[in-house]
Amino acid sequence: LGGSILKKALSSNEESTKLPRKDEFAAAISAGDAVSATIFAADFEIDDIVSGVSRSLSLNNWLSLWIAVIEQELGMRSKDPIRRMKDEAIEAWEERRRNVSTARASRKHGEAMAPELNRVLVEERDDRFSETCLNILESHDDVINPLTVVCIVGLVHLDGVAQRLQL
Repeated sequence: LGGSILKKALSSNEESTKLPRKDEFAAAISAGDAVSATIFAADFEIDDIVSGVSRSLSLNNWLSLWIAVIEQELGMRSKDPIRRMKDEAIEAWEERRRNVSTARASRKHGEAMAPELNRVLVEERDDRFSETCLNILESHDDVINPLTVVCIVGLVHLDGVAQRLQL
C-alpha cells in the first residue's frame, strides 16, 4: 500500500511534466457555447460526496474495502482497469483512461469491489446529473426556440446518465 502511495505521488509529478494540460471541462464548455447550449452545474459539492461516502459505508464495508485493496496489491484480485499498468508509458495511460470501454470496465470493477461506495460515487451522481438535465429541459417550454442542453460528465457516468435520460 505504501508503494501505491509513492507511485501515485511520482505519477502525479510525471503527469504535470510530460502531459499537455488539457482542461477538458473548459473544452466542453466551449463546445456547448458553440451550439448555444445551456450549461449547468449538476454535481454534488465535494463535502456532500465525502459525507455521503462516510454515511453509506458501515464498519464491515470499510473492512471489506480495505481487504479488497490489499488483495489487489498482492495480486489476488484484479485491479481497477483505469489504474496505470506496470511499465505503462504515461501517454498510453492517458489515452487508455479516456476510452469509454475502459471507463465501463472501471465502473463494473467498482460495482463488484465496493457496491455501497459505487452507489454514492457513481449511481447517486448519475441520478443527480440526469434529474438536473431533465428539470432544465422541462422548465423550458419555448417550442419556437428549443433549448440545447449539454451535460458534462466523466466517462464512468456516461452510460448511467444516458440510460436515465433514455438516450
